[in-house]
Amino acid sequence: MPRWLSYSLITLSLFGIWGFVSTVISKDVAPLTVQVLSTIGLLPVAVILGFSHNLRKGTNFARGILLATVTGVISGAGNVAFYKALQLGGEGSVIVPLTGMYPLVAVILARYFLKERLNRLQTLGIGLALVAIYLFSPRGGLGATVSWRSEFSAWMYGLVALILFGLSVITIKCGTRHISDELSTIFYTVGYILLAIVIVGAGPVDWNLSWKNWGLGILIGLLMATATLTVFVAYRWGKASIVAPVTALYPLVTVMLAALILKERLDLVKVAAIILALMAGAALSIEGRAGQLGQPGARFP
Repeated sequence: MPRWLSYSLITLSLFGIWGFVSTVISKDVAPLTVQVLSTIGLLPVAVILGFSHNLRKGTNFARGILLATVTGVISGAGNVAFYKALQLGGEGSVIVPLTGMYPLVAVILARYFLKERLNRLQTLGIGLALVAIYLFSPRGGLGATVSWRSEFSAWMYGLVALILFGLSVITIKCGTRHISDELSTIFYTVGYILLAIVIVGAGPVDWNLSWKNWGLGILIGLLMATATLTVFVAYRWGKASIVAPVTALYPLVTVMLAALILKERLDLVKVAAIILALMAGAALSIEGRAGQLGQPGARFP
C-alpha cells in the first residue's frame, strides 16, 4: 500500500471520529468555545513533536512556517463555521457530508496552482468520491423543526467551512515542500493558538461547562492534532488532488458511528454512498504515468 494512502486512511478515520464528537458537543457548547477548547487539546501533541529530530530538516523554514501557521488559522476558522452550522440546527448527517465536499475546491485550486494532473481512474475516483459524499446527505433537508432562516444560515456556514477546508489543502501541500511534518504540525498549532487569542480577546468565552463537554472539546483537539500530523505526511507523499478526496470520505466513519452509537438508521441511499466511497478509494489509489505529472514536495527521511 502506498505511504500516502496508508496515512490518508488513518486521517480519514480520525476526521470521522472528529465529525461525530463535534456533532455531539455542538448541541450544548457555543462554536467559539469549542474552538478554544480544541486548541487546548492540540498542545500535548505539539509539545511531544517538539522533541523530534526532524525539526531541523527543511529547505525554506520561513516560508514553510508561514504556510503551516496560515493553515492553522484557515482550518480553525473553517471549524468555527462548521460548529456554527451544527449549532444553528444543521443535522450532522447533512453538514458533515456538505463540508466534506471540500475536495472540489482543492482539486480546482491544485489544477491551477500546483499543476497536478490525474489519470483516468483517479478522475473517476474523484467523481465517485464527490457523489458518495453528496449521497450521505438525507434527501429531506435539514429537518422540519428548523426554520427556513436557520436552515439557510446553517447551509451558508457549511459552505464557508467547505471553501476554507479546500483552501487549507493547498497551503498544507505547499508547506510540506519546505519543512518537516512535525514542524508543520507545531506551527499549525500556533495558528490555532493565534485564532484562540483573537476569540478570547473579542469577547467572553463561556467556561462554565460540564466535565463531559470539557473532555469532548479537548478530545476534538487531540483528534485534530493527530490527524494534522498524518495528513501532512499524506500530502508530502501524495498529490493534493488525490489525498483530499480520500481523506474527505470521513463522513463514512461519522455516519457509521452515528448508526452504532446514536442508533441512527442507515437507509439505502447511505448504504449506496458507503459502497461508492469504497470504490472511490480503490480508484484513487491507482497511480499510473498520467498520475505522476504533479510536482511532489520535498521528502525528508
